[in-house]
Amino acid sequence: MNLYYNPYYFQKANPNIQGNVDLRTPQINGYYKVYEHFMVNGKTNSAILVLPMGVGKTGLIGLLPYSICEGRALVITPQITIKDTIVDSLDPYKADNFWLKRNVFKNLNELPALVEYDGSDTPIEVLEYANIVVINIQKLQQRFDSSLLNRLPHDFFDIIIIDEAHHSTAQTWIDTINYFSKAKVVKLTGTPYRTDNEEITGELVYYYTLGQAMANNYVKQLDHIVYIPEKLLLTLDEDQTKTYTVEEIYEMGIKDEDWVSRSVAYSLDCSERIVDESLKLLEQKLLVSDLPHKIIAVACSIKHAEEIKNLYESKGYKTTIIHSDMNGTLKEQAFNDIKNDRVQVVVNVAMLGEGYDHNYLSIAAIFRPFRSKLPYAQFIGRILRVIPEDKVQSPSDNV
Repeated sequence: MNLYYNPYYFQKANPNIQGNVDLRTPQINGYYKVYEHFMVNGKTNSAILVLPMGVGKTGLIGLLPYSICEGRALVITPQITIKDTIVDSLDPYKADNFWLKRNVFKNLNELPALVEYDGSDTPIEVLEYANIVVINIQKLQQRFDSSLLNRLPHDFFDIIIIDEAHHSTAQTWIDTINYFSKAKVVKLTGTPYRTDNEEITGELVYYYTLGQAMANNYVKQLDHIVYIPEKLLLTLDEDQTKTYTVEEIYEMGIKDEDWVSRSVAYSLDCSERIVDESLKLLEQKLLVSDLPHKIIAVACSIKHAEEIKNLYESKGYKTTIIHSDMNGTLKEQAFNDIKNDRVQVVVNVAMLGEGYDHNYLSIAAIFRPFRSKLPYAQFIGRILRVIPEDKVQSPSDNV
């Protein structure tokens, strides 16, 4: 890794990209489509790439600055989990970092200097030394003195790479792009739509479909088993004493954004039927494999999650709940229980969306309706992370 800042690093470096058998097709093709957009066609509008979870988006982020960036690169993430994943994968001090692991480079001294921005605790001198700065979007809010927008000149970055770009129409993202207005902008997303129907601004330069990812075994095969109780009934406002049909909920005119706040969920009887069906599928997997396959369930509220947990545990299956209101200690314990296979069922409330990966989440159990594509796609994405080939015991492990 360079011990001093080299403004020409990304132009002078010689990464092994074309023909590199250790890279994935969408990483190579995505890189060259962005290169063509900016460097061949001379375009200045944002380049948009759509890639499903699990195909190597973090690695592509690590490739994008080469021969495209003429200075420093800024990588922006929407949440800490995603930021940590990117930093962990691209950390030049780790022997198994992306560039060395995938033979993009052979030697440590060929790698870029990467800095994780931690607000005012990160000195300007450290930022000036970096080739790549990785930051969580919250640390760009201009109301904070520590925001990069209050500490750096407008021309500090030559390329901005935005992960999970369906967030990028929010004001902080817009302010950042406007502040570093001369920078090239690349937007990556697995879900090219938003719940508010706002478009992601820019030009779509590359779209790698989920079907292609499955065909190339980058993600699990998705066996879409539709199980709907004979009579689907919903509850509202956590009141189990009254049930509604889907049509009745629609007739009530509840807005999309209110479905979670009003706790629209399946009735207790419907939920129990879904519990039984999901456990049947889990047992079918465990019958032919010793791998710790798990169910991931989605609830609309903490109280609803507790009800679902009780249903699973009443049938003898260890269950944990993950939600945003948990304190740090309990949250860490829950994640450790998942990681170390101490539970068989994970019930989440708006927590395990984008950015969380665990290979053994294999069955998605839905206990609440979705009225938009984005949260549904993010939830289903949690079960698509492929199990490594050397650990697979049965063909059904990656289905």
